[in-house]
Amino acid sequence: MIRKMEFDDIPAVARILLADSSEIPWSENALATYLMREDAILLVLEEGGEVIAFAGVLLLTPEAEILDITVRKADQGKGCGRQLFEELLRETGKAGCKTVYLEVRKSNAAARGLYKSSGFEDFGVRKNYYTDPAEDAIVMKFQGV
Repeated sequence: MIRKMEFDDIPAVARILLADSSEIPWSENALATYLMREDAILLVLEEGGEVIAFAGVLLLTPEAEILDITVRKADQGKGCGRQLFEELLRETGKAGCKTVYLEVRKSNAAARGLYKSSGFEDFGVRKNYYTDPAEDAIVMKFQGV
């Protein structure tokens, strides 16, 4: 089940981000701050009453920027990321966003494949955007939500 994230979900989401994100994870305070923002949508995917994935988007209407999509390692490869990603795109469309951007590690072939199969195209490169290890980010763009 995909639903909007609630404050009670913060510890579970923080654990997933800490264990399974390839980036510096968001703190519980950062998650709470985004939950309070009217221009952000945070979603969780729940299975058996347990949060197993998280996604967030910042609405800059008529544009949006996907902030993060993270699936618990044990649940990767089951389509959870795709479900959450597609719901995030529906929510951006409902909010009036026509263009969606995101950044992804150049080496993250699985995520780039997901995004391309959903209509995103490479738009640019941010040199050394990521750390640990240093790597370029591919900026991707989707037009026509």
